[in-house]
Amino acid sequence: MSEANDERREDDDPRFQVLVGWSSQDFGGRIVLRTETFEGGKPHRPEDLTHTHLFMTHEQATLLANYLFLLTGQSRPEPRRKKRGLFGRTV
Repeated sequence: MSEANDERREDDDPRFQVLVGWSSQDFGGRIVLRTETFEGGKPHRPEDLTHTHLFMTHEQATLLANYLFLLTGQSRPEPRRKKRGLFGRTV
């Protein structure tokens, strides 16, 4: 290893963020996950929020979701049933 690699830069230290919100958009073959985070211990002012956009494939999003379900011990939600129209309710 070179001497430059032995020295840790401040930027290399992990930053721990608190997730306070998210949204997503489907762009065909990709999903954009927008997260809102802030560093713990800071005041909760709007300017303290950090916005991050993560681009991922549908497969990556599925793997992430399944991992989070496994990690939390939660089960996947039941699929929504399509609302049946008047004809579907009477038959």
